[in-house]
Amino acid sequence: MTSRVRPQNLHTLNSATFGTMHATKCSEPIVDVLAFEELFLDVRSNLRPGDTVSISRLSDGDVMKARVLEHCTVLITQKAADLIEFRLIGEILYVDAAKPEPVAAPEEPASLEVAPDPNGGFVARRVTDGQVEKHFKSKAAAERYVTDYGPKQAA
Repeated sequence: MTSRVRPQNLHTLNSATFGTMHATKCSEPIVDVLAFEELFLDVRSNLRPGDTVSISRLSDGDVMKARVLEHCTVLITQKAADLIEFRLIGEILYVDAAKPEPVAAPEEPASLEVAPDPNGGFVARRVTDGQVEKHFKSKAAAERYVTDYGPKQAA
């Protein structure tokens, strides 16, 4: 069931003598809302010809947690005691309702070990595949690298 825009849901975005912008929210499909002729009757005292009203359909009543599902802007073209005429400006914007893809968990950092280098010195290499990360002249420097930087090196 489509209802009228309530005064507490019509927010004035800028105040001007002509072309004032307003915004409101709804919970029903915008196509159905726009088909309701008496949509703006309860707020007719706030609207004048030339004003625009942005209408957003939200996924939830709580605007802090809601997601915009649809959005449109209408132009007020005529105002009378029992009638507010309006026209759609452009198209209704349908926001993609697909859920965002889950983010993959980061890989575990590679475990490093110190090993002697056949060419002399020592290397810090990955335990899993044996790939050499860095060459060192001393075993102490290689061990310090593994202790300090080993967990930060990604596979």
